[in-house]
Amino acid sequence: MQLGWIDFSRQDKADAINIINSMKEKGVLDLPLQNRRRKMHEMRRVPENLQVRHSRVAEAEQRGLHKMRRLQGWLSARGGNRKNRKRKRKMNKLFSLTLTDTELSYENFSEDFFIGIFATKQEAEAAARYYLENVKGFCDFPCTKKIKEKQIADCSAEACPSVVWIANGWNENEFYDEVDIIESDCFISEENGRAELEKLQKAFPRQEWTFVQWKIGELFWQDGFVRTA
Repeated sequence: MQLGWIDFSRQDKADAINIINSMKEKGVLDLPLQNRRRKMHEMRRVPENLQVRHSRVAEAEQRGLHKMRRLQGWLSARGGNRKNRKRKRKMNKLFSLTLTDTELSYENFSEDFFIGIFATKQEAEAAARYYLENVKGFCDFPCTKKIKEKQIADCSAEACPSVVWIANGWNENEFYDEVDIIESDCFISEENGRAELEKLQKAFPRQEWTFVQWKIGELFWQDGFVRTA
């Protein structure tokens, strides 16, 4: 016997029929409400194999959460080490990570998911590997990674900054998708970043613009994504 996608064994079916038959006996409907609810609960009980399946799903989710926390801890630890490490040259570049759903992309449009900005290419590679193997959506559909080197235009210190400012502009096509995207370098100073934004707006007319502060090593789309019809 099937109810939706749950498969019941013969014993489950027999138990359910016995309970239904007992409900027909004289006086059963006159039982206290608590007893009737108990019988209805027995009729709705979940087969043990399904309980095990749910337990395994929960364990898998916990493992995924543990891996995400380990990745975040690793990124934080590397950030702390960078602050305490002496460098002979200025920290003048970062690395942005974007994952793309190739099946939903088409000519002149890319279905991109911005994951974050990282101090090293190694950190960006580690984050990409984790998402493509563990995070919902990214591990279910054909997704590719894109790691882009970003210059810090107003770098003046040896240590890696904790936050940077980036300006973005784009147009929208007939499907309301973002196209003709333009992106500035990274700026430590908000004032310098806004000055660059004004230059870009004059040189490249776009329908929409943003000017956002990003935290180095912060992870976005941690819960993944689902496709809608």
